[in-house]
Amino acid sequence: ESCGRSHSPIGPSPSAPEDEVTSVALLVERLRLVGATWEAAPCRIAGDSERAGGDYEVELPPMIIRAIKGPPPKGHDWFSCPLIVANVDACAADFASHSVAHVAVKTALSPSVCALRGIRLVSCA
Repeated sequence: ESCGRSHSPIGPSPSAPEDEVTSVALLVERLRLVGATWEAAPCRIAGDSERAGGDYEVELPPMIIRAIKGPPPKGHDWFSCPLIVANVDACAADFASHSVAHVAVKTALSPSVCALRGIRLVSCA
């Protein structure tokens, strides 16, 4: 699936074996990626926000988050990204709140770099 304007998986790969994919899915619109930029073509966290105009926060296209059975995907191209529900305010203090879940997201960066940069997904209430 393409990440452009269509709904796309954030979590497990659409090529995951059928016995690992559950019917639980959540459509999320106006989800924000904080701390990095987003590459629509391979559907992943992009490398450097400075090369993409310095965006620190970007709105993602509508996504479907799917639950899978078993452990999260492992490897250098997956990041266990915290998902935060925040209230919109002038200070954006909620963006540093505790996460309500973690979502496996493809990344061009190493998962360690993502964690050090504090990359996170934010849904504003």
